Amino acid sequence: MSGGLRKTRGYCRLLSVLTLLILLSSLVFPATAAAAQRGERGRGAPYVPGELIVKFKPGVTSAQASSLLSQVQANQVKVSRLGARLVRLQGGDNVETVVARLKADPSVEYAEPNYIYKASQTGPNDRYYPEQWGLPAIQAPEAWKALTQTSGGIAVAVVDTGVDYTHPDLAGRVDTANDKDYVNGDAAGDDADGAMDDNGHGTHVAGIVAALTNNGHGVAGVAGEYSVTILP
Repeated sequence: MSGGLRKTRGYCRLLSVLTLLILLSSLVFPATAAAAQRGERGRGAPYVPGELIVKFKPGVTSAQASSLLSQVQANQVKVSRLGARLVRLQGGDNVETVVARLKADPSVEYAEPNYIYKASQTGPNDRYYPEQWGLPAIQAPEAWKALTQTSGGIAVAVVDTGVDYTHPDLAGRVDTANDKDYVNGDAAGDDADGAMDDNGHGTHVAGIVAALTNNGHGVAGVAGEYSVTILP
């Protein structure tokens, strides 16, 4: 068996193991992950009186949604591009009672009070940062405050499908001098391609780690503005 074939099979086995671990983690922690994605908070957190956020499951028609909201005496105020509805109750502040009733309905994906969020400083200006619930969940903004932004730095190896080092959200953060493609046999010094992404998944993972922060578009990476280099 050639060395190249052994490397290819080893790489495939590694990807299979990583995929299995990800799938197992989603089975072990489904409730926790779902609650975090919905942004649920504990009882006693402040919310706008008389307002709720409701999202219906796929396949629920507008007529069905309107009928259910009518039953709980709620009026729809607006709908986000992700399908979440801001609704306002007609009679008094019985928010928690209505939330419990909506959660019990099989057509509702989630329902919660319209919680009030406060920030001590302006967050990153990346376009999709407001939708990145995971960064506040792991207290990334607090970590960013504690880091020295210009000194030091760290290299993160991404063992995946490569990285698109031309992506604007990864500009200057990919090590193209030492990258290596163990499947196709490409290295930075062999040709112009190097470990260019053949699939897109590796670029996605690299973006989660180190997408440029405060550049006005895309997402913010976990590294924030700290000096990080991705090695594909």
